[in-house]
Amino acid sequence: MRKALSFALCVIIGISAVFSFGEEQAFAVSEKYTADELIAMTAQSGSYDEFLLNSAYDAGTQNIVLNTEDAEADSGTLMWNTSVDTESRYYIKIRYRALTDSLSDSQYSLYVNGNIQYNELSGFALQREYSDKEKELYDIYGNQITPEQHLSYEETVNYAFDYAGLYAQPLSVNLEKGSNPCSGKAV
Repeated sequence: MRKALSFALCVIIGISAVFSFGEEQAFAVSEKYTADELIAMTAQSGSYDEFLLNSAYDAGTQNIVLNTEDAEADSGTLMWNTSVDTESRYYIKIRYRALTDSLSDSQYSLYVNGNIQYNELSGFALQREYSDKEKELYDIYGNQITPEQHLSYEETVNYAFDYAGLYAQPLSVNLEKGSNPCSGKAV
């Protein structure tokens, strides 16, 4: 009994020492660096994080909408000539429709003024939209049944998001005042 009690006491003391060490270390990190400094230290070269920290303009109040039907097509590349009144950072919205039966999201690369501004623009996702096949379905007891889903071929407008889903906000680009040629290509 004494051995069991002394073992339990040693385990409790050991666990509390681990927890207190972890808290002290967390306090030391949070007192030493600000949140922005921690993000800057972990941002990888060429990433969207680095773009936002080092080269992104202040966010504009407008979105840039790229309509696939208004684009010029050349060898699998869609091209738009986008014009803006203010030099700013714009969130990318794309108006498109699914052309294939693939279940996965479509991946595209986006060039602005001939350049990919950061790595995530070389493979961003356009999400597939689904809708219910039937309207409301009920079983014999009056319980609603979840309807079957099918791929929608209707026109869709979505923001561009990174394919890995690392960022909660949509991707954005810096646009200069005036004309900004943009081109998109399937990856």
